[in-house]
Amino acid sequence: MAEKDAASLAEAERLAAIGGLELSELGAMFDRVARLARAYSKLEADVVLVGAERTWRASAGGGGGEWGHDVPVGVSLAATAISSDEVFWVEDASADPRFAAHPHVTGPQGLRFFAGAPIRLAGGERIGVVCVVDARPRAYDPDLAAYLADLAAIVANE
Repeated sequence: MAEKDAASLAEAERLAAIGGLELSELGAMFDRVARLARAYSKLEADVVLVGAERTWRASAGGGGGEWGHDVPVGVSLAATAISSDEVFWVEDASADPRFAAHPHVTGPQGLRFFAGAPIRLAGGERIGVVCVVDARPRAYDPDLAAYLADLAAIVANE
């Protein structure tokens, strides 16, 4: 029971941290970070925030795709990515039982690859991810993972 209470408290603190952000003032920074991720990786990129029930794009877009729009937390790759401080890497979502039925995997987007670095605030709250996606599977790339982690740290510091 104490473990469940601690998890509920941590989630409440995480949601309060998101609620305390001036998102309208941070939009330009989110856009810049997404552009940097896109330029480095040559993939679609976004800054995605994770709310209580849904995830949403904090950046203006990922380069023209329809990847991150308003996804329920229960099926969100970004929501899964914030469960750890490490970069979350899904080489082929269609082969991963956790995501094989995800609407972006089965739908017209044909998402296969996802990598997301959690944005962790000074208080430890993970509020979202800096992520890249592709319609082709991609093997783990430690340089890209480190780059995404650096960008997530920049977002957290801002």
